[in-house]
Amino acid sequence: KQHSIEVGLDMRFLKNRLGFDFAWYKTNTKNQILGLPIASESGVGKRWINAGDIQNKGIELLITGTPIETKDWRWDLSFNLTRNTNKIVSLFEGVDKYQLVGGGTDTQGWATVGGSYGDIYTSYGYTRNEKGEKLLNADGSYPRSNESVKIGSLQPKFLWGANTSVSWKGVTLNAVIDARFGGDIFSASYYYGMNSGNIKSSLAGRDTQYGGLPRTLADGRTVNDGVIPEGVFMPGTEIKGQDVSCMSYQAAYEKGLVEPLSAYKYYDNVYSWSGGIREEGIHKCSWIALREISVHWQLPKKWVEKAYMQNVSVGLMARNLGFLYNSLPDNIH
Repeated sequence: KQHSIEVGLDMRFLKNRLGFDFAWYKTNTKNQILGLPIASESGVGKRWINAGDIQNKGIELLITGTPIETKDWRWDLSFNLTRNTNKIVSLFEGVDKYQLVGGGTDTQGWATVGGSYGDIYTSYGYTRNEKGEKLLNADGSYPRSNESVKIGSLQPKFLWGANTSVSWKGVTLNAVIDARFGGDIFSASYYYGMNSGNIKSSLAGRDTQYGGLPRTLADGRTVNDGVIPEGVFMPGTEIKGQDVSCMSYQAAYEKGLVEPLSAYKYYDNVYSWSGGIREEGIHKCSWIALREISVHWQLPKKWVEKAYMQNVSVGLMARNLGFLYNSLPDNIH
């Protein structure tokens, strides 16, 4: 069941050629159906209950306008914006996290008490020190957190859209744009692509052109595919008899204690499925999309009345034409 409060304001000016519609709302949805795990000895997979309190509150704004209105011409514009904040107030006694349907075995969406519906957690994040710095093993690899850590949220910061329509003597051209800003996704496509070297972002460090540093091979040859991993060595780490605890890999490199990692080893350390860091697959999901363009012709009434009809229009429409802006890397969408 839902408990809702909404306050709104609707204003019109200039003979309805300019309008504002604003609303603030708060909705609590309670007693949703949750499937809680139960001991396998019972012979039942889950226990289904009614519980939980999910709160959504935010604002909605709609602005409409008609800049041009003559006998033959009309131009209409509209803009809408939505800002919603989601919060899990409660789930069930003794339950503070509930896994949502979908996700892999090591990166999932959760409903968390005090958090939001769609918080993203993994046990394969970075291990960090109290300063938030990434910790490194002596060989330049990253130890996994091995405890569930929040690495993102599916919830967007805000949504907006725009519509424009221009009419001239029965011909109407219409365009629709919608947009999303904020929120995160985990992209397995990006993660696999970085590990296998199949996407453009994985070129970094592969050679001198892409920022690769020189490193010396065992046979004395020099190649330029070196990468310096970001982070500091774990406490108690020694390299060549020297304590490098909390020293950055960059500083150790400058002191001659370590060589750059090969690009292959670096990408395998970070993006391999067996030992990589899932946190690197998280990306901000923001985009502006050209959702629709259409053109219609309203046939003259004297034509359609002969067929005993009142209004007939013919037109062409194209939908989902592409992104005007996409924050995700390597054309992922």
